[in-house]
Amino acid sequence: MKKFLLPSAVVALVSAALMAPPAEADSTQTVRFSVSGLYCPEDGVYGISHVSVNGAAGMRAEQNFIWNTKTAATSISSVPPEGALANVTVTYRCNVKVLWWYEAGSGQQAAGTRWVYGSGPQPGYTLFP
Repeated sequence: MKKFLLPSAVVALVSAALMAPPAEADSTQTVRFSVSGLYCPEDGVYGISHVSVNGAAGMRAEQNFIWNTKTAATSISSVPPEGALANVTVTYRCNVKVLWWYEAGSGQQAAGTRWVYGSGPQPGYTLFP
């Protein structure tokens, strides 16, 4: 029986490839967004109805909320391991006084760019005018 010997360079290269840590995959991160009461100075913010996120490397989110949500916990998919900037658009509604109670006004949008970390705890962001 013949012995099969591999050159040491090939052995080292194959060993390095087999022992290399796996590449980090994109993740889904949950970030909380809210809007400042300065957007609705008369009677305050009724709530957030939708959050849209578009960012680097295909990072995105489209999420609806019940209209009286004050802080929208949004799941953002395809966040790169190193994190990235996200273009955020929040659709919100102001309180509108009707006799002695308040109802939701028409939808308005607030936009901003915020950083989304690739892992770990995420900060909450408030959008200001």
